[in-house]
Amino acid sequence: MSFNPFSDLPLKIGAVALAFLLWVHVATNKSYEHVFEIPLKLVDIPSGLILTSTPPQFLSVQVRATGKQLFGIMTSDKVYHLDLADFKAGNHKIDLTSAQMLEILSGGYQDVELLSPQEIKITLEREVTRELPVVANLDVATAEGYVVMGKLDVNPPKVSVTGPESVMGKLHEIGTESQSIVGVVESFDAELALQLPDSLHLSTRDSTVDVSIKVEPRDNRTFDNVAVKLPRRFNSKHYVFSPESLKVVLGIPRSLVDSVGIDNISVSFEGPFPAKDSAKVPLLYDLPDRVELIQSSADSVLIKRKS
Repeated sequence: MSFNPFSDLPLKIGAVALAFLLWVHVATNKSYEHVFEIPLKLVDIPSGLILTSTPPQFLSVQVRATGKQLFGIMTSDKVYHLDLADFKAGNHKIDLTSAQMLEILSGGYQDVELLSPQEIKITLEREVTRELPVVANLDVATAEGYVVMGKLDVNPPKVSVTGPESVMGKLHEIGTESQSIVGVVESFDAELALQLPDSLHLSTRDSTVDVSIKVEPRDNRTFDNVAVKLPRRFNSKHYVFSPESLKVVLGIPRSLVDSVGIDNISVSFEGPFPAKDSAKVPLLYDLPDRVELIQSSADSVLIKRKS
């Protein structure tokens, strides 16, 4: 007679299942020890106060119980709620006990022991709200031949910030995230997130601000016979200098081209004026705002003592 492993298959499967269930029953009725991490949640913080300390996120609790009881804890969402409704501003120390943990777990366990922490330190501060100016940390580098016109326009220019009294007393402005944009050739708008470090416990209704940047092309314009002005300390009785006039090319924002003339260009030089026969000193340019020197027929003057 040949052996057939599949004969009486349902009976065999049932026997294995029954044996497994018997093993589970015996195993889960034994006593075990297990350490649980129970989440800690602070509730009912009084209005007008801010929590500025960082309490632990979990309580470590060791439980001795049957396997069935431990499995029940594992599948539950036990949380320890610490009620702060009656607390006032200041530093507080709260002692924790194993009895409190047993109350949370609410079961007939053989033993429940709080391992850590044994105490929780809480700091509450008075909440202060102020209007603070926004500083946009935006670095804009235009492409060659272009220029940023005016200041960055921030909207809103101020935001309402709420935080602990000790922090708000020292805070004079609120900054945005840092961002760099390179090769800009046209005006644009950007949205920047406000920087609120978690360690400062700050909050605001506005999480972002809008920043507008106006960019214009520069047009090159040539000016002939720009006079080199004598500095005050130059003694024309004893010295001469050359050149006395220049040809310069300026890059002028397109909207300002008609308003910049030769009278707006100042070129001079400084000493030390030499006691020796001659010396070269660099030229100094005083140009209207956002106007750039592109080219000059000279970058220095030669000073000579008169014979």
